[in-house]
Amino acid sequence: MTEFLLIAEKISKYNKEDIDQGRTPLDVYKICSCLRNVFCLSYNIRKGNIFYIYIMNKDLMVKFDGKKLKYLGPDERSQSLLLIKALNISHQREYNNQDGWIKSTPGIFIKKLPHYKNPEDFYNSLPNEILITFSNKNNSIFDIMEISPNILKQLEDWLFIFNSDINSNANGILSYRLSQNKNILNFKLPTIEAIEDKILYINFQIDRFKEENNDPKER
Repeated sequence: MTEFLLIAEKISKYNKEDIDQGRTPLDVYKICSCLRNVFCLSYNIRKGNIFYIYIMNKDLMVKFDGKKLKYLGPDERSQSLLLIKALNISHQREYNNQDGWIKSTPGIFIKKLPHYKNPEDFYNSLPNEILITFSNKNNSIFDIMEISPNILKQLEDWLFIFNSDINSNANGILSYRLSQNKNILNFKLPTIEAIEDKILYINFQIDRFKEENNDPKER
């Protein structure tokens, strides 16, 4: 199971009318591009993938589970409508009285997280033993384009972390604290900048490894 986590300081407000009139906010459009590259194949969904969005200013996590997903199409409209439906649940009064994951639509869940005092508390709460964050800076430890077959074999068991706005103060501090975490490997993709393209590349590498090794695991 391959898991992706997108950290967003906030998500712009929008509604169905904005989508219908082509006014989808840029940050929402980018999230939809990430969703598409995490899950969408030509005629199918990647059942083995999970995509999380952590919205920092709301302490909110949105989860897309490939094994349970329905209604997710490759188009921006269907993706943004599913996302806004999940976000709207967090505004409901009864939501604030519930613990754990709350179902929005099949395969899409939201969860109110505690207000973590520091990033380590948040990352220590995640189940994965190895977390990977990406940077285009030269101080990255590994170049994922030069990774060994042994690393490739483990890719689908790791959690990949992306910061949606690396230039924001909150994400800048968070990125620095991430680099200090012993369970986090800092990779770089020097020729790939867009987050959605990095996700596409990771899925490509996992698919390629499975094909070369005749891995029967479901995609």
